[in-house]
Amino acid sequence: FRVMRLVRLLKLRWLLNTINDLLDSEYSSIIVNVLQLIFFLLAINHFIACAWFGLASLSEHDESTATWVKVKHLEHSDWLYCYFTAFHWSITQFT
Repeated sequence: FRVMRLVRLLKLRWLLNTINDLLDSEYSSIIVNVLQLIFFLLAINHFIACAWFGLASLSEHDESTATWVKVKHLEHSDWLYCYFTAFHWSITQFT
């Protein structure tokens, strides 16, 4: 299944290159490239946020470990709120 995902990523890359070739103006080509970079950064931040949240979740049952979830008293918060908190942290690390 993972190989199929890699093939889909190659198809996506091909599709993005095809769209970039079809653009007539340099301005629209620059806009598409900037949007690609933004999407790439958001995807990387998503994976970092998932890892950050995952590490805190793995240590959830260990009372001696102080994680960011415990320090901020988010143990009983909605997972979506915790994810967006981790995502926000991840984005702030880039600046």
